[in-house]
Amino acid sequence: MLHNFYSRRSWAFLGFALWGMIFSTQVSCDGPSISTPWERHQIQPLRDETWYGTFTYKFEQWSDSDDGHTSGCLSQATKSTYRNTTTIDVISDENGARIAVTSDTRSRDTETREECSGCIRTEIDDLRRKANGTTEADIYIGVSLEDGISLLDIAGWDSVIENIKRVRKVHNTCTGNSENTTQGTDEIYSYFSELGEVQTGHTPGQLIVHGASEEVDDGSSSLHYRITKTWRFTNYPHVRLVIDAVNLDNWRPLGTVWNGTGSPPTTPGATLSLVASLHPKPSVAPNPIPKATKITFKIVESSNVPGDAMNSPLDNAANSLRDLQFQAGQNPAMTFVDVDTIHTPSGLVEEASAVLSSFDWGAYGSVTAEAVLEDGTVLTARFRDTGDNPMRIPKRESTSYIADSWRLAAGVADLPDSSDEETLSGGAGDGHSGDGLTLYEEYRGFVANGQWGTTDPAKVEFHVYNGLHSYPSILTQVTAGIQTFKNATGLNVHSNYREADFEQASDPSDIDPSKRVINFNALHEGGRHRVDQHIIMLMPSINPLSVVSQTHRGPSSPVNIPMIEIGQMTDPGDIAGTVAHELAHSANVPHHGENGHDFVTWIPQVTDYLEISTATPAPGVPITLRMEADGSLAPILANPLQMLLLSIEVTDPTKGSRFGGDENCLIRYYGANAVKWNSKPSAERFLILPRETPGTQLCSDGLGKTFNATVRPDYSPPESRPSRHGHAAPNRGNCIHRICINDAHAHIPQNAP
Repeated sequence: MLHNFYSRRSWAFLGFALWGMIFSTQVSCDGPSISTPWERHQIQPLRDETWYGTFTYKFEQWSDSDDGHTSGCLSQATKSTYRNTTTIDVISDENGARIAVTSDTRSRDTETREECSGCIRTEIDDLRRKANGTTEADIYIGVSLEDGISLLDIAGWDSVIENIKRVRKVHNTCTGNSENTTQGTDEIYSYFSELGEVQTGHTPGQLIVHGASEEVDDGSSSLHYRITKTWRFTNYPHVRLVIDAVNLDNWRPLGTVWNGTGSPPTTPGATLSLVASLHPKPSVAPNPIPKATKITFKIVESSNVPGDAMNSPLDNAANSLRDLQFQAGQNPAMTFVDVDTIHTPSGLVEEASAVLSSFDWGAYGSVTAEAVLEDGTVLTARFRDTGDNPMRIPKRESTSYIADSWRLAAGVADLPDSSDEETLSGGAGDGHSGDGLTLYEEYRGFVANGQWGTTDPAKVEFHVYNGLHSYPSILTQVTAGIQTFKNATGLNVHSNYREADFEQASDPSDIDPSKRVINFNALHEGGRHRVDQHIIMLMPSINPLSVVSQTHRGPSSPVNIPMIEIGQMTDPGDIAGTVAHELAHSANVPHHGENGHDFVTWIPQVTDYLEISTATPAPGVPITLRMEADGSLAPILANPLQMLLLSIEVTDPTKGSRFGGDENCLIRYYGANAVKWNSKPSAERFLILPRETPGTQLCSDGLGKTFNATVRPDYSPPESRPSRHGHAAPNRGNCIHRICINDAHAHIPQNAP
């Protein structure tokens, strides 16, 4: 089966062409002869020459589409990307001709449907076709010196195998997940026939055959393409210019932290040593070949993404230095022309070096080199003596701006730059994958408290500003709460950010979505920015006397959470649990219920207490206080007990208590001081001792396991007593499967404390 590339704009006939067929002329007695290009242009074939030189063919094709619509309660969104780059490189010398084929095709189709039932179905279809191989070839050249025309024919001896892998993933929040992988192979055949120019060289008898062409689409279709071809051959020993870089395989760009004030720093974050050399070197070549009078390095392309990292600097990002450039101070032995161009000083050379400076952690671009030989010939460099020109910086796939070395280390070699599909381990989450950050954004990284770092593309990242970092008396507890949240959710939490790292919300009512963005220095090209992802602001309560903590507008996704307030008068022993609880709301996790609680005050009397509450204001109603553990009467204390939390049994089957459900779930309210059961006399309250402890996990169902179970196992000997707080409300609990922090799936804010 032939490679389906031939069905698009192609570079070859299907199969091989025999040399005899090229010269054949069919004669018909009834009509005119059918001539070959050789005859039409009166080109004389040169059968006995050895040709030295190269031919490079490059085919690029790409398309992007993004569409969506809503019909009633049904919504559907589709997104497609397609990238293909094929390079065919031919080298000819005294050892014969060789064809090297490198082809990489990536396509991704994503369809997301949100059904009226509430189910979310996402289907991702990934196709990868990749070839990298060589075969020997025949090269035939003919010339017409009178017309200055040449004809070049190249025919590969064999095909190059292309590997094909297709992965289809389906994620359904109601029916589960599935994945299907198919693999196969295809073949790529190479044959070219090109008209070009011919001229005589400086050496008697030398012929130089060369040509170049470019074809691009007319823009009428969403599928775009570009085809470029260049070649140069001579019948005398040939010298080539080869470009490479020191440790390029492991190099990645870096930036320098800049706060946006004054002039941007001129010290590069990283440098890359470029080397361009003649091959073979004239000084050791067996036959006389010219040296170079000048070797020039040129930056063909440099990125100029705002800032130097995804969130740095906060201000004046547009004034940051261009990402890649030459600097005179880094190249004292070279003649500096401008930031794009430097060259060797006067004199004959065989090799030259240059230093390229990087000022951005996500920098990308390409460089080339040119050599002017003694005989006046101008050579364009070839990366590592292959057809790649210009040389991509950093070393990367043609469809990517990410260093291959980082991809390999992170285990994401096959993912596109636009990928945002991380999932939590163990099937956690609500079915929405990703963390709002594309692969390129995670690679480019973030600055937190003056330090740059990249994130882990295999993990779901969550960003927190700890506004309590200046409260040393409780910082340990706050940090512990963040860690509890991290352990319970499986999110990779980053909490070292400071005020200068993002634009803050001014107060709990500030819902401006342009604030709190953590990836604001965005590169939108090729889907490399999916959504403005927001940081969570964990702040001390505005009221310094408050004991109330609240996730404003939560539970919801981070975009809808202007801030979390932690009550400054919260008992230090409750801070860790409170922080974990409120952070869970900012990850879209709701309470186990919204009922079953009240704040009360107990005023001691001679034999009982007076209870003042929302339902029974002063002077209050008499109550009897018993121990929940055994039902015995509690002692009468001397002083009033104020601001106590009373758990009230919820009998409505459609509702539930905030104290109900799995006892070890951190979203469950744990601070109840007493409980009121409807099965007991209405004036009786049951004191809870010892005090309940905060949960450290997220539950996987809505059921109580110990004191909240229907039949309680927490009494010895076992006896049937009322469940302390009951199960979670219907459609609540199962908190581990409610997590969603990706702002591309912004959930409706609920405004729950």
